[in-house]
Amino acid sequence: MPDFVWRFSTVARLKFWNKLWTVSRLKGPSFKERKIMVDARKVKDNIARMTSKVSNAASGRIQPHKHCRVCFTTIKMSAEPRVCNDQACIDKNLRDERNQRQMRIWMFIFLGLFAFSFVGPIILRSVL
Repeated sequence: MPDFVWRFSTVARLKFWNKLWTVSRLKGPSFKERKIMVDARKVKDNIARMTSKVSNAASGRIQPHKHCRVCFTTIKMSAEPRVCNDQACIDKNLRDERNQRQMRIWMFIFLGLFAFSFVGPIILRSVL
């Protein structure tokens, strides 16, 4: 609180702060309130846009489509593999498929080793 306010009586201080509050309220909402209002407006716009998309899809104006696995652009339903015509996307998809295949092989190898480490001693005891 500013020093000059303490020189006045309690009633004068209350009037001072009340005047400051009303003047600040007349200027408009605070930064925080403005941010909340903007966010509410954005949310309202997004909801309106999404409902219009849903109604467009329900009315059949948007054609059925897929999305590229790499860049998520729209592609035709008949596209197989599911990537667009961009060469970078095709290369990345090939690398990803190769990595998935390799990881699947390694997963089965380690699963087999893990299972054999438990089942192997039981089988060896029963044979010997």
